[in-house]
Amino acid sequence: MDTTTTKEKPDAHHIHKESKHTHSHSGAAIFHHHHHSLHEPNQHLLDKTSPASRITWIGLFVNVGLAISKGIGGVYFHSQALIADAIHSVGDMIADFLTLATVNVAAKVGTPTKFPLGYGKIESIGSFLVSAILLFAGISIGWSSLISIFEFVLPSYWYDIVSQVHIGHSHSHTDMLTSSDHGHSHSHLSGLAEPELRPHKVVPNINAAWLAGASIIVKEILFRETLKVANQTNSKVLVANAWHHRIDSLTAVVALLTVTGGVLFNVAWLDSVGGIGVSILIIKAGWDTIKEAWFELIDRGEKPGSELYDKIDEIVRQELLSNEELNKFKLAQLSVLSSGANTNIRMVLHTDVKGIDLKMLNKYEEQLSALIKEDDKFVRNIFIQFKEVDQLEDEHTHEHEHTHDHTHSHDHHDHTH
Repeated sequence: MDTTTTKEKPDAHHIHKESKHTHSHSGAAIFHHHHHSLHEPNQHLLDKTSPASRITWIGLFVNVGLAISKGIGGVYFHSQALIADAIHSVGDMIADFLTLATVNVAAKVGTPTKFPLGYGKIESIGSFLVSAILLFAGISIGWSSLISIFEFVLPSYWYDIVSQVHIGHSHSHTDMLTSSDHGHSHSHLSGLAEPELRPHKVVPNINAAWLAGASIIVKEILFRETLKVANQTNSKVLVANAWHHRIDSLTAVVALLTVTGGVLFNVAWLDSVGGIGVSILIIKAGWDTIKEAWFELIDRGEKPGSELYDKIDEIVRQELLSNEELNKFKLAQLSVLSSGANTNIRMVLHTDVKGIDLKMLNKYEEQLSALIKEDDKFVRNIFIQFKEVDQLEDEHTHEHEHTHDHTHSHDHHDHTH
């Protein structure tokens, strides 16, 4: 008996069923993994009048306002830390747009000849592109801030060489000052060598700190309100978005401290240190998300031990164990593939019961598929292969012999040289 059966997603009424197994996220876990907001759009967002949808739209508009105000303020008040924080807000804004724009597309069901596994990878592509932009922006602002620090620690010769390297758009404000100083640098001391000029870094304006402080307050309020709605609706994506707001407030704290410290102690390079600190957070967020999106696009599969794999593994084993008709089967292999908001599952089940006909196998497959999709409404396609224990043992023996022969041939090949 070696039968593979597949099952398409059931009708739309399954979407609104509550999950049997709830999995809460601790704050620490979300802090290190907040990019899940791009991976798990919630069905509450499909209802544009729901509290979940409303708080997400509010967060989006807030991110637009913060990105514009901090960007303009960072340039006008000469604060690289604030510019870096503005770039982070732009990334959040694009992520919110992407989540709201793709949630309806990702929920669509494909046909056997058009997107048979669903539309989830459209979201993965969008996530990859947004992450790439975010990653490049973080590297750009980090390098620009580092150049500003090099101005104070490197000899003039080395600084002139390093400062010629530009990654993206340079956010440094020393160019205006350099050209201005150069315009008045004609010497009044005949016979003496003209002193070597270095750019002069401006201490940021204290108003930059006020902007950062306002950002902290707004984001903290958003964090609390979003988390409250998330708890009311049992929404995983809103929990992630809530902690995303908390992380944004922390990046603003970095900007606030470094700008204020630079103004109080008249230390111009302290603001650049803040720019580097914020850029590191941006780079980490971009790298984590682009890596996840890339793995989804190439179908690498979830690793055993990951949150999603263990969740699906637990669901399958629990359903096999608790169902009287299904408990004759054991889980032999499991593959979990993420595709944007959706999850596709491939599994091999084995049994020592012989002579099960195709009609009964189809019945068991339908039962198990329906139970799994009730437990996790993001599961889209389930591929189940049924095998007898004897078949499984024969396959393992054949694989072992093939591996042994392959290794032996390599050893023999090595000895002949």
